[in-house]
Amino acid sequence: MPERVHHRFDDGVHPVNELTFTSAPTPRAASFAVEKASKKRKRERPEIISSIGYSGVKQPAPNPDTRSPLPLGESKGADSVPPTAQHRVDEVVNQPTRPTLERKLKSTTAHSNRSTLLSAKPGPSHIHASLKAKANALDGLRKALPIWSHAEQIRQGLRSKDVVLLVGETGSGKSTQVPQFLVDEPWCRLQSVELSEASNIVKVNVGGCIAITEPRRVAAITLARRVAEEIGTPLGSSSPASKVGYSVRFDNSTSPSTRIKFLTEGMLLQEMLRDPWLREYSAVVVDEVHERGVNVDL
Repeated sequence: MPERVHHRFDDGVHPVNELTFTSAPTPRAASFAVEKASKKRKRERPEIISSIGYSGVKQPAPNPDTRSPLPLGESKGADSVPPTAQHRVDEVVNQPTRPTLERKLKSTTAHSNRSTLLSAKPGPSHIHASLKAKANALDGLRKALPIWSHAEQIRQGLRSKDVVLLVGETGSGKSTQVPQFLVDEPWCRLQSVELSEASNIVKVNVGGCIAITEPRRVAAITLARRVAEEIGTPLGSSSPASKVGYSVRFDNSTSPSTRIKFLTEGMLLQEMLRDPWLREYSAVVVDEVHERGVNVDL
């Protein structure tokens, strides 16, 4: 409260006496002073304000009546003094902030999700079962192709002759079914033979794989993926037990167990430069032979 000063003058010339009266602060004034000092300390300590709420939003102060219970044997009477703002700020600072709780929740959720993914990760047996199930589903479509009824005729023709010319409409199944007709033939399996080189007898492995040439790389990759699905085996280098692969420029996806190999005409010519006899293959299927080109003629 402002000070009240009274001046008394004698005859309006000289001040005779100067009295000063200062009023005592009331309880309400004392409480206002404490609140004002607390707000000043908050401005000086910005970290307290940031820890009160998340994203700068101040949370409402707890109710003094329900914030902390009274000790046993004591009752709330007229002499009890309500907690000041500084006490409430200290209690809020000691409590865990919302970002801390969110980090704990995220770490717990990530750990549980990782455990779920590890437990749900399919093993080799599950992958093999799914591939076989998909192959069984495609078996009906294979049998519906026009070329399916001529499978035994094609096998018998290649047993007695070295070259067979097969003519059929587009979509009849020539590119995908003929390699599967021949892969289980006895003469298409890996064989060990003796060759004489420079008056020496050398044992070499011959055959065991079927080559199917395509004029375009997109056709080679697409047909390899389709045949792998129909047989029920992984594609290319994705598994050591893969029976179907492909080889195009800058991309060779095969495995040691590959039995059917789709490749472009240029890649087959590159292999002929390294091995003119193509001892790796038991049969070579030249697809789209009606598209006359230099590579096909060679």
